Amino acid sequence: MILVLFGGTKKRVVLIGDSHVNSFRGIRGVEVHHVGAMTMKRFGHEDEGGIKFIVDRLKKDDIVLFCFGEIDVRCRVKPESEWHKIPYSVYLEDLANKYVKKIRGFGLKRAGVINITPPTVFGRADSVEHPVRGSDLERIKYTKELNRLLKEKSEGLIYVDVYSKYEVDGMLPKEKSDGTVHIRDKKGLRKILDVQAN
Repeated sequence: MILVLFGGTKKRVVLIGDSHVNSFRGIRGVEVHHVGAMTMKRFGHEDEGGIKFIVDRLKKDDIVLFCFGEIDVRCRVKPESEWHKIPYSVYLEDLANKYVKKIRGFGLKRAGVINITPPTVFGRADSVEHPVRGSDLERIKYTKELNRLLKEKSEGLIYVDVYSKYEVDGMLPKEKSDGTVHIRDKKGLRKILDVQAN
């Protein structure tokens, strides 16, 4: 297992999440567990044996960060809130509550969340597997609100803010992306972890 120097103390930093954790892959001292295209909703609602399997093998002093939610913003907030005939803010509040509650339920000493990356313009984000639902402006609004809720509900947890570093007019610029929806800036991400994940 890798030990990493964050904030002057040796800690192992473990990231668990959807494909966005792969943006951190290859950063020295960071252990990445990509669990597939899991949504924040699924993480918060279901008993995920695969994640529990990872968590049960962590050391007590590990820094463990969870990274889910971009797929929810891109594909699910608009249709599900409309289907249930509820404001998107109510849908997002439920999402954030269950997500953070699940993280707290693991009983980890040093746990936290990586907030939602800025959305990507429709043309670069749309795919057959995960079609975009909502305009660019709607998805900016969803992302900002979900990040606000995550920060509010994560009191006492580590809160890592990637959104503020990478958003330009609310969106992820192409030059900081992998050409689609993921951040591509290992040096910048490493600096964020150095400052915020300790």
